[in-house]
Amino acid sequence: MDLEQAHREALIDYIREFAGAKRGNQALLAKESGVPGSRISHLINNTGRPPGMDGLLTLAEAIIKLHKV
Repeated sequence: MDLEQAHREALIDYIREFAGAKRGNQALLAKESGVPGSRISHLINNTGRPPGMDGLLTLAEAIIKLHKV
């Protein structure tokens, strides 16, 4: 596995962990990031095409902002 793929997997795990930690986190993440809830749902459930690296970074940055609030 190359380094970029390892980073993608780590970001996906981070996003899944946040979304699964508490009811409502997925909707909160969609609102904060601007990424449609359906895309986040597909990512969490491992269905459909996952977002690109830019989308993953947007979601991870939104999670960091939400943790600071």
